[in-house]
Amino acid sequence: MPAPPASEAKSVPRTPHSQGRLALLVALLVAAAAALPVSRMFLGRGAPPPPPGANLPELRVHYLRRVEADPADVESHLRLAETEERLGLLNSALQRAEVAAALGAPGWRVAGIRGRCLTQLGRFDQARQELEKAARLNPDSAEAAMDLAALFVEVDRPGDGAKIVRLFLKHRPHILERPTPEDRRALERITTLARMTGDAETGLRASEQLVRLLPGQPDGYAMAGRFLLGLRCYADAAERLQKACELAPDVSQLHNLRALALMKTGRRNEALQALQKATLLDPEDADSFFEIGREYARRKDWPRAGYGFMRAAGASGHTLAYRHAAEAFDRAGMKVEAAYCRARSAATNGDAPAALREFLKVARSPDPVWRRQGLLGAAEALQKMNRLKEHVEMTRRATRAGTAEDHILMADAYGAALDYENRKVELKRALAKDPSVAGHVHHQLGTICEAGGLRDEAEREYEAAVAAAPDNPTYYRELADLYMERRSLDGRLQKAVALNEKLLRMVPGEAQDYVRLGLGYKEMGDLGRAIAAFQRAIDLDAGYGPAYQELGRVLIASGRREAGREMMRLYRRYQDSELEKRNLIARVQADKKDGSRWVALADYFLRARDYGQARTYYERALYYDPKCRQARERLARLARIALGHDMADSSRREDRKSGSGL
Repeated sequence: MPAPPASEAKSVPRTPHSQGRLALLVALLVAAAAALPVSRMFLGRGAPPPPPGANLPELRVHYLRRVEADPADVESHLRLAETEERLGLLNSALQRAEVAAALGAPGWRVAGIRGRCLTQLGRFDQARQELEKAARLNPDSAEAAMDLAALFVEVDRPGDGAKIVRLFLKHRPHILERPTPEDRRALERITTLARMTGDAETGLRASEQLVRLLPGQPDGYAMAGRFLLGLRCYADAAERLQKACELAPDVSQLHNLRALALMKTGRRNEALQALQKATLLDPEDADSFFEIGREYARRKDWPRAGYGFMRAAGASGHTLAYRHAAEAFDRAGMKVEAAYCRARSAATNGDAPAALREFLKVARSPDPVWRRQGLLGAAEALQKMNRLKEHVEMTRRATRAGTAEDHILMADAYGAALDYENRKVELKRALAKDPSVAGHVHHQLGTICEAGGLRDEAEREYEAAVAAAPDNPTYYRELADLYMERRSLDGRLQKAVALNEKLLRMVPGEAQDYVRLGLGYKEMGDLGRAIAAFQRAIDLDAGYGPAYQELGRVLIASGRREAGREMMRLYRRYQDSELEKRNLIARVQADKKDGSRWVALADYFLRARDYGQARTYYERALYYDPKCRQARERLARLARIALGHDMADSSRREDRKSGSGL
């Protein structure tokens, strides 16, 4: 669920964060601070430094220990808040910043932490107030200026973001003319924001300075190459990107960009080699496969063009790539491959009748591999059309080999037809053929028992699934949900909580996982840990409405009424957003051939910055209405956004990759 519009989203006021236990904590820390020398408060003298090479979770533990050893160490509180922010523990970072502020921390640092956290939580109005405060209190800080510029990019005002960057640089020209090593971080932020705002000239100047500061690292060359591409200086771009590839030969994206520059300078053979290198490094590089398809199409090598486009579609699910592949295979006279790609294009776009027609053509192939693909695709289309008896029969025709996989496919077909007895028979046959599928079989048997109201049997099957496949998080979730439903029975609540805790030690977790855990803590009466779990859910998905609802309820129950009411207000806004999405989906289903309706639905996801879904629906608009100009324009815009965001978000993803827990 996307975040509400910037004009409506509100952050939690500062006052509620100082209530309850937090207020008591702050009071104790202030009292402790008063008893210590000022120099110790602000400089943290005597505090141990972080361990060399520590990652973010290790840094968090380090600063937690420092805070525990000296509750009045302001710098440790700030460092802890910044570390938690980078880990994505946003609500916790906000509270740490409040404590640091109460102890007298510099206002610009507190405001910066709060502003960045609130930006990521989608509470843009409050974030802007904090980030403007940080920039005002510390006008020489590049970080503060770039944070404010990034906020304007987030709320789809890239022009304003670019103005802030240029204004900052106007008063500090040395950064782009004679930077020092201390300016490296500022230059990196400037180049990132320049990509996101489309300010190629500023970005190029910053990246060239990075090259001068760090001639042995690829980042500056790669960024300069990007901006030179944007400025249509293709020969210079190729030169910079060649150097970047030499310094980072294993980064597929650099080879892709170099290929684009080479194409523009007419060096097509070199470009094709660069694209092939990119796909060898990353077999899921859809963009490079697509460009390979385009190059072979230009050469009228239609079989290779078709396979290039088909690999692009398989890696990305782009329906347009399937259409290009079908056209290329048609030109090559490869009718089975063309029919398959048309079928996949139709299936991806929800056009089940068209998919069925094309899959049946594939099913007539003398090649047994293609014939099976055609039969299974036809079965899938029949299921979408609710022709379930034919779906079962078509699946049977595709699975006559009798392998374990075939029995599982037949079990799924019987399940779609609500024939649970035959479904169980097929699942047991699969298990007899291949014991390695035990986890899947027991999980499916558990769902059958649960659907039939046989809770004891379902519980045993889910437990067997977890035992057979202890690394599959889905099985943990299903079993934990069932334990929670039966929490009134002896020990089930404790089992649910323990299972959720184990799951979150295994995998990074999703918002729903933390809500499930928080509900368990709430039932156990541990409101503090419940609050932390619901806040963590919001950290992971700032648009997940149920987390706000549950957090609001537990805050009210713990006596923090105003904070709880604010969460409930946010929840109602997310409900309104969800209702808007449902209405747009209903309009599309009422007339799928109206491209403007698909564009409206895609626009909803574009505003929410869910670019993958937006692209899917713009492509669907073109499938049903090939002349839809709005869809083509929006897809071009998404391509530009992708170039701006791909590397901008990489450091954040890396920071959070190793973060876990509460």
